[in-house]
Amino acid sequence: MDKIIAELKKKIIEIIKKSNNPEEPIHAKNTLEWMIKLEPQADEALKIAALGHDIERAISKRKIKRENYTNYEEFKKAHALNSAEVLSQLMETFKLKKELRKEIFI
Repeated sequence: MDKIIAELKKKIIEIIKKSNNPEEPIHAKNTLEWMIKLEPQADEALKIAALGHDIERAISKRKIKRENYTNYEEFKKAHALNSAEVLSQLMETFKLKKELRKEIFI
C-alpha cells in the first residue's frame, strides 16, 4: 500500500508541474510540508488532500474559472470540489480503497 501511495503522490506532483502557473508545484509542496508540521500524525488521506488541493488548476480542461461565478465563495467551493474529484479519480486509478477516497471529501 505504501508503494501505491508513493506512486500516487508522484503522479499528483507530475500533474501539478504541468500547470501554466510555475508557482503551483512550490505551493503544493509547501502546503503539504506545513500540514505535516501542524499535524505530524496526519493520515495519508490528509496528506494527499494537502498535496493535491489545487490540482484542478493544473488541468486546463478541468479548471474552474473565476469569471463563471458571481460569488467568490461559490467559486472556491466549486474549485475545492473539483480538485477533490480529480484526486478521487486518481486514487481510483491507483486502486486505493474507497474509504480512503471518501476521506478527501470530508
